[in-house]
Amino acid sequence: MEASTRQTSAPPGPGDARPEAGRSAAAGTIRLILHGTRMDRADVREAVERLRSEGHDVEVRVTWEAGDAGRFARSAVGSARIVVAAGGDGTVSEVAAALAGQDGPALAILPMGTANDFAVSAGVPTGDVDAALDLAVSGCEAATVDMIRCGEKRFLNLATGGPGTKITAETPEGLKRALGGLSYAVAGAVAGATRSGAFAGQVGVVRGPGFEWTGAFLALVVGNGRQAGGGVELCPDARIDDGLLDLRVVPEGNGAGALLLESLLRGREATLDDASFAHRVPWIEVETEEPMQVNLDGEPVEGTSFRFDVDPGALRLVLPQGCPLLR
Repeated sequence: MEASTRQTSAPPGPGDARPEAGRSAAAGTIRLILHGTRMDRADVREAVERLRSEGHDVEVRVTWEAGDAGRFARSAVGSARIVVAAGGDGTVSEVAAALAGQDGPALAILPMGTANDFAVSAGVPTGDVDAALDLAVSGCEAATVDMIRCGEKRFLNLATGGPGTKITAETPEGLKRALGGLSYAVAGAVAGATRSGAFAGQVGVVRGPGFEWTGAFLALVVGNGRQAGGGVELCPDARIDDGLLDLRVVPEGNGAGALLLESLLRGREATLDDASFAHRVPWIEVETEEPMQVNLDGEPVEGTSFRFDVDPGALRLVLPQGCPLLR
């Protein structure tokens, strides 16, 4: 989860300006929701000032505490044309969940996190604030895409579960920053196995339409998007507009699963099908003997019973031409 920083409005300077009187908010207002830890970025200030000089109405809201991104997104319904989530995967997912099912603004992404997994896999410009914001305001027709629902929670990219998810959640923030995008469930699982020399899988039942599997697993992934961990493609064939979820399970097996995870962590070529199995289905149920921690785009939840459903066409999302996540 991304940290929040205390700030309730736009930072001083260009970010304080408001749309000129007489402009039609419905015609083109853009609300940029900036993660608080990025509020001092000069390139964002300059890009916002440039857009305003080009005639765009840009409102800036900076997060202060947990839940602010979602609140700012919901309050933009009915007044903004585009909501830009400026942060990492957690910010993007929170804003997406707030806009899902609304007859209102489309979501655009300004990637500013450590890994930016969803943005990278979708082809959204990273490392270039101007390019990302130009895409956001380009007038491209927003694509209608799916989300995942787990209970009452909606999220956009991936859910990861298994023994390593809890390890990752308990890793100190300093170590997470040092690891960067690799401080996710898969990386944590491998780190735990390496440190202890032994790796016990999570025992449970995984079922969906037409299949049921029982056993111990090292990692479980439910994907709408493709990658996590700073570029680890766990669901390489996933599409965000096909009305289906991509399930990937790495069984404990005879050690092949641990070798697969280690290869992925170290950036080596690895054949997922050699040590895991996959299904593409509209819903998935998971029951475990012991409580399991699952990360929903980085938000940890814990329990022994989970159900994941695809939420088809839940979100309008501004994406580049030729986005690989679309059919």
